[in-house]
Amino acid sequence: MQDKVGQVFDGVVSGLTDWGIYVELVESKCEGMVSIKSITDDFYEFDEEEYAIIGRHSDRKFEIGDTLSVEVMHANLSKRQLDYRLVEDESEE
Repeated sequence: MQDKVGQVFDGVVSGLTDWGIYVELVESKCEGMVSIKSITDDFYEFDEEEYAIIGRHSDRKFEIGDTLSVEVMHANLSKRQLDYRLVEDESEE
């Protein structure tokens, strides 16, 4: 995936934590994380009861199985770690 940095892919939310959203890419099945801090349109928090990440002001939710577009930001082969950035759909704004 190091050669894919900067490219945008479709993915599916595969996990949620206090610190981010795990996304598995549809095409390659590579899993990486979108840091909760990198989603800047609201302040997001992990809600354990709903098992969702929810925007404090917008009530926007991220749940397991949601489809997202993400950009590959960093790929660290030695740590086997992928960092993604959420790509917002311009039609939603």
